[in-house]
Amino acid sequence: QDITPAPVASHDMHAAALSLGGTHFSGNNVASQSAIGTGEKHAYPSEYEYGSALFSWTQLAFAGLLITAGGWTFVRSRQPQVQNIQDWVFSKLWSAMSEQSAERVEEFRKPLWQQAHGNVLEIGIGHGEGLMLLPRTQSDESPKVQGITSYVAIEPNTFLHAKLVENAAKAGFSVNFDAETCPDAAPNAADSELPTLTIVNGTLDGGPNAIPSFVREHAPYDCILVSMVFCS
Repeated sequence: QDITPAPVASHDMHAAALSLGGTHFSGNNVASQSAIGTGEKHAYPSEYEYGSALFSWTQLAFAGLLITAGGWTFVRSRQPQVQNIQDWVFSKLWSAMSEQSAERVEEFRKPLWQQAHGNVLEIGIGHGEGLMLLPRTQSDESPKVQGITSYVAIEPNTFLHAKLVENAAKAGFSVNFDAETCPDAAPNAADSELPTLTIVNGTLDGGPNAIPSFVREHAPYDCILVSMVFCS
């Protein structure tokens, strides 16, 4: 017996679906019912619902782009204020971490710092934790820095400068500030018997023209020291 079903025209899809297992088409929604008559139905999104969802996600993505663009414009217009906030937050974190970090790297840093001599440049000096590792006299009363004539310390985070001044004085330096990059800093009385450490507020980013004048004018340097800086 030939049981091949006859061709089903598109307008007879309702009846054909019913005879092939109970799949019913109703308007824009499709409901599936098992052939054994359990009565379970599973709803699927219609084309209209797909389109609505896609439109909603497109709106959301566009709104996100507008917010991002507006936020970036605001940040760029307030860049000095944002930078100050970042520097302040970092100074608090570094104040809590600097001593432990200095202890971890001391065994690696000390052999290098012991070789410093003459005119020295240190990039990203921070609190100046490594200054006590510089070559010093053997006097027990007041050991002094030995073999260093001048020390230029670049540190762009002004919130670290106060602790840097304190550590530099303890290490045996006469501390001064670069007047061009630190115009608000109070000048310190120079001690002619001690080597001078000059704090420069700046970085070496952005090419030769971005290098502070004080750093360029006091080159060349006998030693350039860098520690825990280039990672950022």
